[in-house]
Amino acid sequence: MEKNPSFAERPGEREFESQPPLSELFGSLFRQLAALVRDEIALAKAEVQDRIRVYRVAASIVVAGAVLGLLAAMAVVAAVIIALIPYLGAVWSPVAVGGLLGIFSLIAIGLGISQFRR
Repeated sequence: MEKNPSFAERPGEREFESQPPLSELFGSLFRQLAALVRDEIALAKAEVQDRIRVYRVAASIVVAGAVLGLLAAMAVVAAVIIALIPYLGAVWSPVAVGGLLGIFSLIAIGLGISQFRR
């Protein structure tokens, strides 16, 4: 007569015993997932810092260009004032140029404010 194998002696049982419990598998999964999230955040931070560095250099170049452009505009204004001295005099030529620039600036400010209101 053949004997029924007990639960521990059934075929394939040893395979189940060698595998880790489900709680360990989930624990390992969550640890790996947390490490992945940390690594992705670190990568995103590094990318943002690289972009900030590039933008900082670009902004410095733009500011330097704007300063040079402002200096060039001031030189042109001075040249226009000097060119108008024979026609308007030394007193009225800067007043005329300053007034004309003031009118243009008021127009530009008004247009800018109207764009903000839209």
